[in-house]
Amino acid sequence: MSELREQILDTADDEIGSLLAQARAIETMTMEKRGLIARAIEAMRVANYVSIRGTYQSYNLSRIGQSCQYDIPKDRRGALLPFRGMRVRMVCVENTGRNGRVFLAGPVS
Repeated sequence: MSELREQILDTADDEIGSLLAQARAIETMTMEKRGLIARAIEAMRVANYVSIRGTYQSYNLSRIGQSCQYDIPKDRRGALLPFRGMRVRMVCVENTGRNGRVFLAGPVS
């Protein structure tokens, strides 16, 4: 079960959203898709997205490059505390084992 209430489709029209949308359009994990995801991850790091560890159930994201948006409640604690009351993009960026995942989170303008 997800830690947050409602998952919102990632439709932001910024550089990161555009790269992730292009990657989503490619069904198989080709070199082109890997390159788009790598460019998106680099753009997220430049934009100071926060790295969060969890399981794929934590945010309902399981595949590398998969993304969504969440509205963070004002009473939120933990890793998403800096984003209270904001809409954030969550992106799965690494598979760390059987259930483990690394996510990047940052505000959507």
